[in-house]
Amino acid sequence: MKKIQFYMRELRYGGIEKQVLLLANALSDIFQIEIIVLGKKEMLQFDLLKKVKLIELGFLDYKNNVLQKRKLKNKIRELLMEESVSTIVSTDFLFNEFFSHLNEEVNIIYWEHTYQAKALENVKKDLHSIKRVVVPNAYIQEFYYSINIPVSVIPFSIESGGYDGDISKNQDIVAIGKLEKEKHYDEMIEVMEKVVHVNNNAKLYIIGDGPERVKLSKLVEQKKLEKNIIFSGFLESDEVEKALKKARIMIGTRDKESFGVSFLEAMRFGIPCVSFDYFALHEIIKDDINGYLIKNRDKEEMANRIISLLQNEELCMNLGSCSKEMSLIYEIQSVKSEWIKIL
Repeated sequence: MKKIQFYMRELRYGGIEKQVLLLANALSDIFQIEIIVLGKKEMLQFDLLKKVKLIELGFLDYKNNVLQKRKLKNKIRELLMEESVSTIVSTDFLFNEFFSHLNEEVNIIYWEHTYQAKALENVKKDLHSIKRVVVPNAYIQEFYYSINIPVSVIPFSIESGGYDGDISKNQDIVAIGKLEKEKHYDEMIEVMEKVVHVNNNAKLYIIGDGPERVKLSKLVEQKKLEKNIIFSGFLESDEVEKALKKARIMIGTRDKESFGVSFLEAMRFGIPCVSFDYFALHEIIKDDINGYLIKNRDKEEMANRIISLLQNEELCMNLGSCSKEMSLIYEIQSVKSEWIKIL
């Protein structure tokens, strides 16, 4: 049985972490799977199958310690040489220096899961041992074509199944993500202020936590929106699902992202999505089909779209039905087949 190793910096509650767990479980029926974590696991978003081996190295702070770095290098070398490893999937460039000694037969894949234009311009020096890059969308693919490295576009995935309830009966608006500056939750609050001016019963549940929590809470208080904007904090996966089952609309205000998995999760539950427009969402949100992409970060336009979805049950159900249908192509079993082609 072929052995596949996934290398990760950390294993915590995050986007790429969930993607690795989903894929590892899905592939474990045909491959021997190991997940190697540079640090230690903080939490798992769902259980790994028993067939998946999780190895925690505990070397997260090795960079400024020559002895620790040597120990880490030896440990990784041991892991690579214990049994024949056919493919390595790395989610961080920092691992590349440890793969340079491997023979040409080992298939080394870098899984690009972020989009930072400045960082991408500096990656050429880090690609010396990489045989292929996997990116989540065609936009990022163009960069890797420009530096002449094989690249595959494989979208992020979601769990199979969903919810077939009647979202027209729901009234909640949800947003999911870490509370950090790049998510622009301050603008989301401004949008909700406009929505509440027309519909005083509208409620937004912001699921997630982060460094902006205190600042955003104060902004909500200043605008007297405490009854309309609720910070749910960090929720476990089953609690997120409960929130999505009660949601009518998913909204987002960030300006860039590699894919937009939280919107996919909402689509799985037949929820229309409304977001400020950015490149990564073009593949999953089709304007006026399963949601709306708001150009020029127009807060007035976003508020109007949200209001119309709250008022028009038929419109909401039609867009939600398309969301559910479109989400099927991102279910893990579909995405798994694309990975198998390159492993």
